[in-house]
Amino acid sequence: MNLHTFDSAILIWILMKMILLLNIYLQLLEFPASGGIIVNPLVSTVRLYSYAGGRALFRLLLELAFVGYTIYYIVVEVKKLRKQGFQTYIHGFWSVIEVMGIVTSILACAFYGAKFIAVKLTMDKFHDDKGLQILFLYCPLMR
Repeated sequence: MNLHTFDSAILIWILMKMILLLNIYLQLLEFPASGGIIVNPLVSTVRLYSYAGGRALFRLLLELAFVGYTIYYIVVEVKKLRKQGFQTYIHGFWSVIEVMGIVTSILACAFYGAKFIAVKLTMDKFHDDKGLQILFLYCPLMR
């Protein structure tokens, strides 16, 4: 590691400590076939409260529709599983794809719930001690 690389690493570490408070830092590196690196840095603000602003009701309705569709899709797939039997169902390519879609939908709901709980706990801690400085180490969950 040369001196320039070391200085850059120290600068990035210091900036990350400041950025992680209420932001997410994303560094996208592309390696084209022609050689070189295309760098695309992005710093975006974490939205702690999802239901603030003019589109809060619309967002809530879309999220409820997503949960409702996921539940409906699970019921349809369970009926299909019972009708075909486990061995026949699991050997179908599209059945596996549908199960993966259900699993990712459930994971999305779980991550959203984890974000909600993390924000609630952090804000309760912040309201209890006004001088507390909070470092959001779970920022990717909050995006």
